[in-house]
Amino acid sequence: MATHPTYADHHPIETDSGAFFKAAAVLLGIAVGIVGFFALMMWADAKDARNDANTAPATAQPMDHMQMGASAGAMPLNSFAGVVPANAQALAEAHKPYNATLPAAEAGPVAHIHLTLKDMTVQIAPGVKYNTWSFSGHGAPGPILHVRQG
Repeated sequence: MATHPTYADHHPIETDSGAFFKAAAVLLGIAVGIVGFFALMMWADAKDARNDANTAPATAQPMDHMQMGASAGAMPLNSFAGVVPANAQALAEAHKPYNATLPAAEAGPVAHIHLTLKDMTVQIAPGVKYNTWSFSGHGAPGPILHVRQG
């Protein structure tokens, strides 16, 4: 039977495994500080934007298309919200509903649809205008796309 001598002063080899965790803790602390800084900046920016949005309606002046200049490619930004023609009640009473039942969708594996987007003002009732994006010149809300699912 073989025996191995034991030494009283024999110590196992020690490694500094705590160095990794110390470095990770320092890097994590730096990352938390950076994320906290950016969160604070985003909060301040959102607060400023909210304050600007709350004060903008009070100071806003409607602009007509001529004031925007010839280089502007967009439609006028003035709102038609709340504008009601004098004969609104008569228009509502004269409205005739129509049958909105759709015909059967055509059979086929793929529906090919091409829509062109255009910024325009549409008249949604006599004397009532609305700024909208028009799909293929059909106005708002756009054409009905009726296809088979799958």
